[in-house]
Order: sequence, then structure tokens, then C-alpha cells
Amino acid sequence: MRVGKKILVIINENEVSLSALRFVEQLFDDINNYINIIYISDKNLENKALTSDVSPMRVSEVESEQLQAVLEGYLKKGRNGHLAKFTLHKQVGNNNEVFMWKCTYADLMVATQSSYDSLIAGTPDQGALLIKNQNCSPIVVVPDDFEKIDNILIAYNAKKSGVSSIKQFCYLFENFCLSYDVNLLSIFEDGVNPFSMREERLFVDYLKQHCQRLAVHKYIGGEQTDILKSHLDFSDRTLLVTNERLMGDVSKILTSNAAISSVKDISSAQFIAYQ
Repeated sequence: MRVGKKILVIINENEVSLSALRFVEQLFDDINNYINIIYISDKNLENKALTSDVSPMRVSEVESEQLQAVLEGYLKKGRNGHLAKFTLHKQVGNNNEVFMWKCTYADLMVATQSSYDSLIAGTPDQGALLIKNQNCSPIVVVPDDFEKIDNILIAYNAKKSGVSSIKQFCYLFENFCLSYDVNLLSIFEDGVNPFSMREERLFVDYLKQHCQRLAVHKYIGGEQTDILKSHLDFSDRTLLVTNERLMGDVSKILTSNAAISSVKDISSAQFIAYQ
């Protein structure tokens, strides 16, 4: 029996959406993992079939020959046992019920910004609720020009509800956490720490069990964000971990822009879990 993680990778007609596959190959290449690639195209979403579905797809059905070649390469490696097992499916019609089932029973979903937008565009009546369903797996939104990950930044607003998101991340990226530098950024609303000293110590001790190279930072307001960003070593090769899609103060610190409000405004890969 295979014991590994089940991951959905969302791609579209745009060749930059393959960055999501590069991310998965870098971080989840264990042969026990199961990678389900779901291809979303305007043609398939506009299909007027009575029953929308996520159905198996042949590589030859993909419009782009370059995408065909890359996808065939991943599928072949999986079949030969050199990489995690890959399968290819397509979203047909804009009813997302079957897709939501797949999200519910997956460990993680990975998409570039462009394929993430395609996913939202395919559900005009429900919009972002598709992703914010409480039963949906966490999602990693990868930059369209993704190359690699060098470090991790766990940024959260010091609310106890964020702890479960961080525990999800530590489980899913356990090997990665052990091997890379991890910075924890706690942001206190109005300068108030909701944790007791004892509880905060337990939280940090938990992270130390999973992250061998952990550094802890606190932001209570008023600090110079440029100096803080340099301490965090934040760049487009950082994997940012948060529990909110609209990251508010976290985004403002990382971009020095008070108008920031969405995942599009952050240049790094982002792990987002919804509560």
C-alpha cells in the first residue's frame, strides 16, 4: 500500500502554469506521493454538458505541444518509478461539485497565480468561496516565474486560530522544515500578545521539534519594516506560510505597501490554509 501525500496541481493553457509542477517536483518527489494534475481550459469550462466532471485526460488533448511534452515527461517518470505517481485529469463544465470533492480529500493543492485565477474564473457564481470552503485542502500559490525555494517564513497574526494552520504546514512539509532555515514572525494586533508566556513557550517548542533551524521574530508595530525584512531574509525564493488569504498587516510588512490586500501582491510562493 502506498503511504504518501495526495496533491492536486492545477494548470491551464498558459505555459507558466507549469511552475506549479516544478514546485511539486522540488518538494514532493517521494515515489509514495500521488500527484493529480487537473487541466483547466476555457474550452472545457464552457462545455454545456449536463453533468460537469473532473475526468481522465489524454496528453494529446492539451492544446500546446510544449505542455504536452512536459506533461508526458512527468507521467513517464511516474510510471517508471523515478518520481511520485502522476495522473492527468481535466475540469469539464463550470459546476465545481466534483472538483470540491477532490479538494476535500487531498492533502494539498498547488497552483500558479494564473491557474489560480482560472480556477476562480470557472466558478463565477461562487468565486473565491470555492477555495475558502472550510473542508478544502490548503493551497500553495506559486509565482508564475517560480525557480526554487531557499527558506521558509511562517507569518501569522498571533491568533490562536492560526496554530492549526501552522501544524498542517509542519506535517505536509516535514522534510522541508528539517532542512531549511525557518523564520517565525508573530504580529501582535494593537501590541497585545494573546498567548500566555507558558503557552507561547509551548508553541515555539512545538516548532523546534519540526524546524531544526528556527528563528523567532515579533512585530508589535512601529518597527522599521525594511530592517525586519532583512532579518527575515524574505525574497521571491521564500515560502510564505499564513492562515489568511487577505493577509493585512503581514502583507504590508513584507511589501511596505499599505494598499496590499491579496495573494497577487506577494512575489513569493505562499502556503494558505483557511479556517
